[in-house]
Amino acid sequence: MDAPMVHPERAILLSSLGLALQARYGANGNSADLNRSINALRRAVDALTPGEPGASLYLSNLAAAIKQRYLNSGDGADLDEAISLGRDAMAIAEPGEWSTSMCAGNLASALYVRFTTQHGQADLRDAVSAAGDAVRSASPDDPNRAMYVDIATGLVTEVASLGDQWPDVEDAVGLSQATIAILDPTGPEKVPLLAALQRLLLTKLRRQPDAATVYDSIAAGKLLLEQLPDDIRRAAVLSDIALAEQALFDVSGDINALDEAIRTLQAAVDADPRNDWLSNLSNVLRRRYERLGTLDDLDRAVQASRRAVEEAAADHPERAKHLSNLALALRMRYEHLGEPRDLDQAVETGRRAISSVAPDDPDQPMLLSNHSIALRVRYQALRRRDDLDEAVEAARTAVRLSDVHDRHRPGRLTNVSGLLVTRFLQSGNASDLDEALATSRESVSATPAGDPHLPLFLSILAAALAYHDQPQEAAERLRLAIELSPADHPDRAKYLNSRANILATPARHDDMLAEEVLATWQDAALSTAASASVRLFAAHARAEYAAESGSRWSVASESYTQAAELLPLLVWRGLQRASREALLSRWAGLPQDAVAAATESADPQLGLPSMEQSRAVLWSQLLDVRTDLQALHQAAPVLAAGLNRVRAELEALDNRLGARGDS
Repeated sequence: MDAPMVHPERAILLSSLGLALQARYGANGNSADLNRSINALRRAVDALTPGEPGASLYLSNLAAAIKQRYLNSGDGADLDEAISLGRDAMAIAEPGEWSTSMCAGNLASALYVRFTTQHGQADLRDAVSAAGDAVRSASPDDPNRAMYVDIATGLVTEVASLGDQWPDVEDAVGLSQATIAILDPTGPEKVPLLAALQRLLLTKLRRQPDAATVYDSIAAGKLLLEQLPDDIRRAAVLSDIALAEQALFDVSGDINALDEAIRTLQAAVDADPRNDWLSNLSNVLRRRYERLGTLDDLDRAVQASRRAVEEAAADHPERAKHLSNLALALRMRYEHLGEPRDLDQAVETGRRAISSVAPDDPDQPMLLSNHSIALRVRYQALRRRDDLDEAVEAARTAVRLSDVHDRHRPGRLTNVSGLLVTRFLQSGNASDLDEALATSRESVSATPAGDPHLPLFLSILAAALAYHDQPQEAAERLRLAIELSPADHPDRAKYLNSRANILATPARHDDMLAEEVLATWQDAALSTAASASVRLFAAHARAEYAAESGSRWSVASESYTQAAELLPLLVWRGLQRASREALLSRWAGLPQDAVAAATESADPQLGLPSMEQSRAVLWSQLLDVRTDLQALHQAAPVLAAGLNRVRAELEALDNRLGARGDS
């Protein structure tokens, strides 16, 4: 029999009855007990007096029972009521009360259940917030704390899985960190939370990199590694740590961060030589090459990308990316060495990447943009108009398919601009130049001030401006590009060359400006980070400009000598013989020019070494591997033996490539 209506403990008695019936339902699964439990708990709520202590817990208990009935019946009205009651409970819950964590945990659970069926982001966001309240307010001896940890783990894992689809990961990051903080440092419960936290922080980094998030991400990854001493999952964790280390390079410019990322990814490959980690390793090696110009990094990037492609099945979801990465590395190696085979392979590999996915695939903008660059480079080498038109169309399509907020869109706009400038030079079509200038301005205006790609974007804008008869702004844009580039950046010499070219014409009537032009080319020629071809162009341009002035013959002679000394770097032994001969043919007049300049400078003897060096580059390479090592063998037999092995390998390389460079 029910207690009298006026019984002072009516609410607590009804609540106790409801909880007892709910417990019996849990034991026997009889839905009648659950219905009777809900009825008793609802009457308990109705019996509450205004301001009664613990009222929030009565509401929360009723909400939990109704949520349980929803799980049995699937009646959405029950779940909606459970969430409404849970919100009412939290609205009157007292901070610091032991019951507050229970109310928050029940609300988080109900919201999460509704999210799993209706996928409303507001429910997931509110669930994360409520779970945070539960975790933070639970005392160390709270018997329900394990339940709150489970709820929090499920929620942050869910948010982490959404990645870039989730608008704001800050609350989920906070929930992860708060939950990890209350757990046993060595307990296995931390593993899924640390994994989710690492992914959440990487998502945050992709949106807005900052040093604090970078360090938090690296720390979370290293903590996770400690929990996985012999686990195959270590490779994935290492790869994610390397992503954060790359982000550290982006925000700090510290090359040591890229060094660390390469070591981390190499450890991932050693632990699990999967194509994903190989492709990531290739990307970081390529980035370090872009920064330092070290050929070994580029060779390693090509090798890693080849392995990634070889190990990826035809239907592998990342195969197109692996192919595009390989094409990118091959194209960059061609630009460094001038080997035509690399360029042809880059173009064909790029086409394979594009054709391997659907036209509306989200990776298509990246694949098309990368491919267009390879086509442009091949056009510049072979002057095939079809390559150029295909490149323009691919680049335009990449921009059209890019989301307006895509962080890569400014780079794709710059790519379109550069291609249109190139086509303008080929066809003289003014509309191409107008579009190039407008596109490049849009790219630069959309790029943040500290973006490491800004110098490149400024240089492309400068090219469009120069051909648009705006040399002053073009020179200023290049001055800024040079100023923003580190002294040892390999592209800095290109910007120096471009600025000197623009200033060269007005400098013919301004001696002070002419000296600046000559100094700018000299800076480029002396840049050891730049490719040999860029340095050689700068030295030769300086020599010609000085010679044309009619009064700077000593500068001209010095620069021709510089150019001659760079020829062996241009035609290094790793190239096919035919490729070396083709490259040298472009500089066939260098020996005569060097002698002429030396003669005009009143010291013709200065030109003779340059002439002989220029004429005998390939012969000198042949002699280099036939040097007598007898004296060295007597002084250091181990070193001499090593050099003999290297000599044999170099001669075998020439034999394999053939005298005429057949492959």
